[in-house]
Amino acid sequence: MTAAIAGVPTAVPVFIGYTKIAPAAPGAVRLSMLSDYVRVFGGAPDAKYAVVPGTAQDNDFAVGGSFYRLERVSLRFNLYMAICLFFANGGQDCFVVSVGDYSDPVAKQDLLDGLAVAGNTSGPTMVVVPDACLLAAPGDYGAVAVAQLAQCAALDDRVAILDLPNALDPVGWTSAGLAASRAAFLAAVAPAASAFDYGAAYAPALAVSVFGDDDIDMAGLQGLPGGADPGQVKALLLDKLNVATPSGAIAGICANTDTNVGVWKAPAGVVPLPATAPTVALGDADMSTYQPNFGSAVNLIRTVANEAPVVFGSYTLNSAADGGDQYRYLQVRRTLVYIKTSIAVALNQFVSDGNDAQTWNAAAALADAFLTTLCRQGAFASDTLGAAFAVTCGLGATMTAQDILDGRMIMQVEVILRRPGEVAVLRIEQAMQGS
Repeated sequence: MTAAIAGVPTAVPVFIGYTKIAPAAPGAVRLSMLSDYVRVFGGAPDAKYAVVPGTAQDNDFAVGGSFYRLERVSLRFNLYMAICLFFANGGQDCFVVSVGDYSDPVAKQDLLDGLAVAGNTSGPTMVVVPDACLLAAPGDYGAVAVAQLAQCAALDDRVAILDLPNALDPVGWTSAGLAASRAAFLAAVAPAASAFDYGAAYAPALAVSVFGDDDIDMAGLQGLPGGADPGQVKALLLDKLNVATPSGAIAGICANTDTNVGVWKAPAGVVPLPATAPTVALGDADMSTYQPNFGSAVNLIRTVANEAPVVFGSYTLNSAADGGDQYRYLQVRRTLVYIKTSIAVALNQFVSDGNDAQTWNAAAALADAFLTTLCRQGAFASDTLGAAFAVTCGLGATMTAQDILDGRMIMQVEVILRRPGEVAVLRIEQAMQGS
């Protein structure tokens, strides 16, 4: 008796980065709550600051006519914050690959090694590397982002959620600074152009409310001048700590959208929690620059009419000029990954059966039933079964006589998703041991 296709989980990111406690052996650890993460990997990195002289043009506060800046003197890491935002936005299950502890700065090779571990892990559907934006050398960021995109395209079972390089550098928190970050990003990922429909980028960084007064150690602040207002300085330190890249929140929004509607729904028009504002104020005029009709898009998080920040857009990096509209939308790529992976996993039950018409018909019937369920849930452009999808599996249609001799059962699935309303064709191959 054949088992029906249940559908694989759709929103299980693998987070790669640095943790307070680094396991002795590398590996991907599956978690379902923030408390699980803290129990296994520890909490946030210590944030130590020193008060240094500033200028009238570059300062955080003034005392008696003198200007001062708060300068971070400890290393920065992003993974903990990304995990917090993932769960805050409805994330449930995730994998974490720790590439080291907080004693050493972020390094390209560490993150590449973590990506290799993720690539050998079954189950992730998104790849998030929050610490990549901290790599100082532009070439280092590019190497990690390109590897991230290449892995997603090669495995065809996951997508990359990307932050822009130097996203947490205040220099980039202006319209001109963000434009420069976008240009640097597009140049860095250009070598992975063939994998652009497997990745989506988001900007700018977000002001959030993850840390509170109890997380600030004023006693450890170096060089605080006499006469300074401790309350003011604590508030300034909180503002500096409570800045996050968007990737963790976006992964959580994808999970929440999938649970409440379906993977075919765009993860957009949603307020990322607990964000209070984007670090760069952008308007309607910026949309055509960051999300052009033809060209690679960077999805924006912006406010409208002074309301809460909202995710605008769910575009992949794919340019309409490069590949048409078919894979320009993140929900399209993620839905196709879901359909293909779910059917491929279910076809494993036929591995020992004969590669014959009886098996082909049974396999096609399973896929047809699975797609019928999705159609009734609203995944496709049409609610009419015959117009929404088609499944083919058989000699002369999807297989040659040589394919059968070589032990290959090949199925073709055609679906028309809601957007952009074009036919997408999936080829699913199962190695057969039966005769």
